[in-house]
Amino acid sequence: DLVTMKRELIELQGDSVAGKALDDRVSIVAALVCLEELGRMRHKWDVYAVATV
Repeated sequence: DLVTMKRELIELQGDSVAGKALDDRVSIVAALVCLEELGRMRHKWDVYAVATV
């Protein structure tokens, strides 16, 4: 069984925030946005996005 502490998103100065595994989550969103943009373009190659846990 996995046990984790509930952690909230913390607002920092300006427009910045901090949170548990936020860098991992943002990286996935960035990859998805890139794939969406590439999906609108014509190209001759296959594009893959890969992530690990």
